[in-house]
Amino acid sequence: MQDVVHAPPTPRAANLDDVEGFTSVSPMESLVTTTGALRFDPIEGVRYRLARPVSHRHGHLTEAFRTD
Repeated sequence: MQDVVHAPPTPRAANLDDVEGFTSVSPMESLVTTTGALRFDPIEGVRYRLARPVSHRHGHLTEAFRTD
């Protein structure tokens, strides 16, 4: 088992303009309102339910499945 190596703290705050591609990204808009209602018309015949993403070291995972 390897020891986790952390980078030393930087003496200054990070500047987002220094992040490659930051200035060319589009802002994301949530697909739900603050009350949890969908902002789009659901697809006919598809049932939606809330799901929590699971965080792990490689990112986040939210499962989707079909019942048929």
